[in-house]
Amino acid sequence: MKLTGWRLRSYPLEIYAGDELIWSGETEKSLGYIHLNVKPVLTNEITIRLKGASKEGDGFGQIVEVAASCRR
Repeated sequence: MKLTGWRLRSYPLEIYAGDELIWSGETEKSLGYIHLNVKPVLTNEITIRLKGASKEGDGFGQIVEVAASCRR
C-alpha cells in the first residue's frame, strides 16, 4: 500500500483479515514505503481502515532529499 506524505505523516490504521484484527497502530514516518508486521492468517478478505486523522510533522528534521543528476 502506498499513501502520500510518509515523510510528514503517520497514519492510524487497523488491518483486518475477514473479521479478525491482525494489526492496529500508527504507521512510522518514512522516506518511502513502510512494512507492517501483521499476524499471519489465511483469508480471502483484507480490510485496511483509517482510525482517525493523520498526524503531521517532519519525521526527519535536517535530512534533505537530493535529486539524481546525470553528467555527460
